Amino acid sequence: MSQSGRIAVVHNGIIENYAWLKEFLESKGIAFVSETDTEVVAQLLDYYYEGDLLDAVGKVLHRIEGLMPWASSAPTSQTGWWQCGRTRP
Repeated sequence: MSQSGRIAVVHNGIIENYAWLKEFLESKGIAFVSETDTEVVAQLLDYYYEGDLLDAVGKVLHRIEGLMPWASSAPTSQTGWWQCGRTRP
């Protein structure tokens, strides 16, 4: 769950650059309650979310590295869960 409570994420994988992303988000004033890479995904989605979850997902996918099938939800006119996956060849 993101700090604002707007974004929820279910994640099964490894975000290889989560420590760098966490530092970036903390420098923007975002507080974390766990040490998980899943929370980093939720916070990063919330950082980019401006009413269009698909747009935020696209921006997040350009920033994260690793194996990361995940689903997320947000309060939006786009209903349901978005599911994204990225794997190494």
